[in-house]
Amino acid sequence: MLVVNNNETSTGVPNGRQYYYGSTDDQYRDNNPVSNNTTAAAEGGKDEIIISDEDGHHYHPASNIFLETIKKSVFYQNDTTTTRNDDDDEDDDEDDSSNNSSNNFITNISKIRVLSFLVILSFCTITLSSRLKSANNNNNNGDGGNLNTIITTLSQTTPSSSKSLIKDTPVFFKQFYQPLLENNIIPPPLSTTPPQTLSLPSLTRTSSSSLPSAYFSSLRSGAAKTGKPLPTNAWYQNLLLGDDAPLPTMNNRAYTIPYIVDFVGPVPGVRVHAPNLDMGGDLVVQMSFVERFGLTVGGVGGGVSAGYSLVEDDDVTFSPLGLKVQWGGSQKDRTQGMISPIIRGIPYTTMRYPNDPHRVTPVIISQIPITDPPLIDGRTNLTCDGVTSQTVSSDMELYFIESDFTWLVFVSRPVNVTCSSPSTVSETVVPFQIVVTDELDGGSGGEAFTLRAALGNNCTRGFNPEYCRRGRPADRSEYMSLLRRHADAYPYDTSVKYAYPDGINSDDEHKMVVKFDWGVRRMSDDYTGGGGGVVDEDFVKELLERREEELIMFALPHHVDILHRISDSSNEATGHCSSSLNGPVCIIKGGEWAMIEEVSPSSFTSDNGAVPEADMVEDLASAAREDIKYELPEYYMRGVGDTYFSGKMLAKLARIIGIADELNEISKRSITADVSDEEKETILACQSVELPSEEEIMNAVERLKAGIEVWFNGTAEARYLYDEIWGGLVNCGCWFNEWEKKCDNVFPSCPAFDDPGLDFGNGFYNDHHFHYGYHIYASAVAAHFDPAWGRRNFEYVLLYIRDIANPSPRDKYFPVFRHKDWYLGNSWASGIATVGGRPYLNGRNQESSSESIAAYEGVGLFGKVMEKAFVDDAKNRAVARHISNLGQLMTAMELRSADRYWHVYDHKHRVLPKQYKHNVVGIMWNTMAQFQTWFGAAPFLAYGIQLLPITTVSRRNNILEWCNEFYLDFASSCEKAPDCEAQGWSILQYAILATVGHKQLAYNKTLQLPSDVYDSAGGSGHSMTNSLYYISTLPSVPKPLPLTPQPPKPFDCNCPQTCTPTTLSTDANGFTCRQRIDWLTNHENAADDDACAAVADEFPDQCGGCDTATCNIAPPTPAPRGMTCDCPQTCFRTLANVADGHTCHDRIEWLVSAKGMDVVDACRQVGGMEFMEECGGCDPDRCVVSPAGEEEEEDDGACRPCSREVCRGDMNRCQVVSAPYLCVTGPNRGGCSVTPW
Repeated sequence: MLVVNNNETSTGVPNGRQYYYGSTDDQYRDNNPVSNNTTAAAEGGKDEIIISDEDGHHYHPASNIFLETIKKSVFYQNDTTTTRNDDDDEDDDEDDSSNNSSNNFITNISKIRVLSFLVILSFCTITLSSRLKSANNNNNNGDGGNLNTIITTLSQTTPSSSKSLIKDTPVFFKQFYQPLLENNIIPPPLSTTPPQTLSLPSLTRTSSSSLPSAYFSSLRSGAAKTGKPLPTNAWYQNLLLGDDAPLPTMNNRAYTIPYIVDFVGPVPGVRVHAPNLDMGGDLVVQMSFVERFGLTVGGVGGGVSAGYSLVEDDDVTFSPLGLKVQWGGSQKDRTQGMISPIIRGIPYTTMRYPNDPHRVTPVIISQIPITDPPLIDGRTNLTCDGVTSQTVSSDMELYFIESDFTWLVFVSRPVNVTCSSPSTVSETVVPFQIVVTDELDGGSGGEAFTLRAALGNNCTRGFNPEYCRRGRPADRSEYMSLLRRHADAYPYDTSVKYAYPDGINSDDEHKMVVKFDWGVRRMSDDYTGGGGGVVDEDFVKELLERREEELIMFALPHHVDILHRISDSSNEATGHCSSSLNGPVCIIKGGEWAMIEEVSPSSFTSDNGAVPEADMVEDLASAAREDIKYELPEYYMRGVGDTYFSGKMLAKLARIIGIADELNEISKRSITADVSDEEKETILACQSVELPSEEEIMNAVERLKAGIEVWFNGTAEARYLYDEIWGGLVNCGCWFNEWEKKCDNVFPSCPAFDDPGLDFGNGFYNDHHFHYGYHIYASAVAAHFDPAWGRRNFEYVLLYIRDIANPSPRDKYFPVFRHKDWYLGNSWASGIATVGGRPYLNGRNQESSSESIAAYEGVGLFGKVMEKAFVDDAKNRAVARHISNLGQLMTAMELRSADRYWHVYDHKHRVLPKQYKHNVVGIMWNTMAQFQTWFGAAPFLAYGIQLLPITTVSRRNNILEWCNEFYLDFASSCEKAPDCEAQGWSILQYAILATVGHKQLAYNKTLQLPSDVYDSAGGSGHSMTNSLYYISTLPSVPKPLPLTPQPPKPFDCNCPQTCTPTTLSTDANGFTCRQRIDWLTNHENAADDDACAAVADEFPDQCGGCDTATCNIAPPTPAPRGMTCDCPQTCFRTLANVADGHTCHDRIEWLVSAKGMDVVDACRQVGGMEFMEECGGCDPDRCVVSPAGEEEEEDDGACRPCSREVCRGDMNRCQVVSAPYLCVTGPNRGGCSVTPW
């Protein structure tokens, strides 16, 4: 397509700008000035037009949101486009030519077409200092180390080959996706229709409990005034909520993974914590930390205070991967104050101090004292007298004995600092602080400055029992070296992009790509050596070396599963992992990640093409004939009540309609030669029974349409409104009068905006995707049967989709992807509700992962249906295609995350500690996992809420391996509770019973359920028809789950002969061997074999029989007669001594036979190293030959073995090989020597 606009005529787009492909519907075009010149190019007999506005934005009316490219004739030139960020004055002098990316396409006519779409949710800005710009031509990434030090390292999850985890880039990705992902294309809005024109009155909130806080700064005035809808369910939402704003509290914190950050340190700034996993019995796992152990990176002076605010970017403020906050300064002047990016997966915390001549004074503060002098640049001690000024060129190493933490603090260029650690502290005097006093390059403050901090070691000397194994220090020297070398690059302007193909080929058409662009900046960008100071050539050389390294970030298990290398990033997995609430997080190199997600096409019926079993068709048909008559309660048909249960009932009717229609369709199939025997039998069965008539089905469709329409056509008593402040579709709320079946309130009285408990918190943006997902699913079915209805009501249904899944930052009415956490892959259900004016301490939460999955399934189905409905409307057909693909992608992401983080099963898959005994998470929070629900603690509730509703996608959610592990617990809980069946939860139990291989039994039990269970709280939304259909279309299972609980296998570390119950119950320094093994598996997530081996190694005398590696070795053969260990006069009597349960003779003998040691070496180990007091007479290096005839007891003056208490006490630090002799008395007490003292 030849592109022509007022600015130029070319085969591409103008240089030096960003280009966004957007909608050209009339309303959007009216609101965006376009150039008057357009050119049409004929392709396939259709006119295709690209319109350019005066800002260089391009709009493609024919495809609307799909960039139409051609495999052999599309070329992307200079595809790295950088956006200029005017927020920082240090960028103002940048040569504009650095932004001149051609970004051109040359397009010819071809029969091969790829329909692709790419979204950018925020933008990447990479700025380079003028003095070092040339050094960065090929390095937009950075590198770092491994943070296996933040929490106890999970050695069993550390890959043996660090590079083997990341898959190579497939050919189709390089050919089709990569060129698209490397161009900054923003999707247009799904619609630009103002909600107020769709029968939705506007609402301006007045209650302080539901208004945006001061943290939003000028954006708090609302979406209607600013054109920027506000996030309500983001993973970082706690940072933006609270009546205390702008003064933060401990509740204003965020789990960046693996750190937790808050803003309530002793000075304004970011306080970073290294949390650990805490078990609350076997029901709760929570991230916890000691508050005073945190390190604050902040500043004083320069107009900053404890109050902070959101940094407002010109284009996109809210990235799915993070946000930026600032202290001091103003939104119009970013050269003042200080700014910190709060980003998911970041190994460091970062604070930027813009180029303000009167800048904030950077400080680093700890709330615990320091004992060892800080180390500057790895070689010089820093004097902490509060007076002495010393130069730091690169980093400072800080060790705090109380926490046993070692922190590394990095500076972007040489500075002078002072350190103070007073002996007396108070509210105004902190135990430790470092102040950046001046700069070495002139001291004028003319350049920006950056501080970064990272935890280098959380077990420096073995003092912290939460992080240290067996009280031993951890060697993190390699990691700390990596941190020093790779601290230059940091994420800043983050974005998420996605792309999906259409028509590539049959193998790859269901692969979609999600790309994280971490928006890399570099600390070295701050350094120019200007200001008249001396340029340190060695420092510049080191700086240039650091710029060669890539960015490092933490990746979660589900990232690593699907991560592929791309051209601009190595995406190398370093093999260093740390634990988190979501499992091991592992360091990945690269400024960009590309994850390839396999999706399944949306379908109303079985997604594997299965048909109901013939033997079950008769009962299924009978249920369908009855259920097709289902009518919603009359009050719901008037729009009275809540949007959740009304939605479930609408979806219930929609599902019945779809199944009834499928049975009729099967009955009309012809039996041809290619029809399988199974399908043939089902066809004959459907032909032989009475099915719901077409008239009955269409009557049900009419009821369905009426039940849907009442909620958005303005006639509902509980009306939908447009929230002009936050930007969203909210329900007014209904004070339901149970007796009269009406709302006691009348609009504009809207109780939902004052009561976060009403309608499940709909007015506070709780559970919107749950509620609206049901309505969207029902609308998809209605439009499937009546495409004209779908076209008429397209904009109304889009209100639901725009509210929960708006893909475009250019939709000024709804935030982008309200619920979606793109880093974790799941959604968050909780919105803006607070407790006592403060956000919940554990952050966002979501209960039902399955309802979240079903919501996006509904989005995909509606898009698929409407793509067919708009067969003659290219613009809306393209919108519908986008909705369909988007729904499939978001469904796939939810499925993957639910299976990782809500489903708890098998050792290799599980992410929660083994001490969490259940197979599901009932409520997942940012920093806590609970086995319970909001409405009860019974196990069947926690399982059930992760299974409903039963739809086509349930087959992909209910993974057999998971179901096999939880079914018996689910069934036992349900069978013990009489209200389980009455409340409808048995419906789900029987669905899982069929899943694990007992279809006929589940089928029979389902038939016996009383009809009223489908009207109960748990059964609402289900139907007999849907239950039987789900069961009858499940595949058979070769090995059904045994329904009688199997006796547990005796625990013996795979050492049945030696790791006996007696051994396991043996006391080993205050705890039994079994308790020690269980502690390692529960708290350190160690594999059973590893835990057994570790305990046996630590306590060989008590627990040695449980060493899996050695327990099955044949028992030792007797040592040669006359064993003397080269100590004929002392060893013969020593051999009979007992050393921790075994004689010295037996111990030496075992080493010879089991370990293959030489006899003398075995004697040396037992007598000279392990049991010197009991077996020292057999140590060939220490025994003394007594002169003939002398008594052995006579003191011959030789150095005797020390007592066990001394040898294993704190005084003995001697190395056995190099200096084995310990001085036990006198001025040299505790000293070690190569010869006896």
